Amino acid sequence: EEGHWWVVQDKFIGRWEKERWVPMISPPDNLGTAVGFGPAGDGGMWLLLGNELRRLRRGTEVARVTLSEPPGGVWSLSEDSQGNVWIATFDQGVCRVSTNGTMVWWSAANGESDHGRCVFEDREKNLWVGTSGDGLRRFTSRRIQHFAPEGGRKELQVQSVWPDVNGGVWAGTY
Repeated sequence: EEGHWWVVQDKFIGRWEKERWVPMISPPDNLGTAVGFGPAGDGGMWLLLGNELRRLRRGTEVARVTLSEPPGGVWSLSEDSQGNVWIATFDQGVCRVSTNGTMVWWSAANGESDHGRCVFEDREKNLWVGTSGDGLRRFTSRRIQHFAPEGGRKELQVQSVWPDVNGGVWAGTY
């Protein structure tokens, strides 16, 4: 945020300033794996601490949403163009937190993957979900589509997704 490197862990949350790490927020005790952060659409950042989702701007908290449950082991957070925050977890799938705090899950319980890795929104407002071992999925307003390499190798780990200038999508695998 604003040219500073941030680190978010269960025991330290701070940023790099003038050749040293400066603590910015005291993390609560016993966070476990429900800790993460990602960019916010306004240039700030989202910070997840247990069941609290906080929006930071210039290092100051500007909004807080209490979630109905901790989301599990977090890989990544991202915000879509509608202001929803997507939380990809390595043990409970992918969760969308709407602007009013409502949580909706996509996981093995409803035919998706429990192993979310990243969520990216393309210019057509499709959401691309990379997984750890269950391939790449595209969420559109009408359906979810699963992409697998030829031969149907299920264990494909998609770690990042990015558009190219010709309208295609690149998927970085492990």
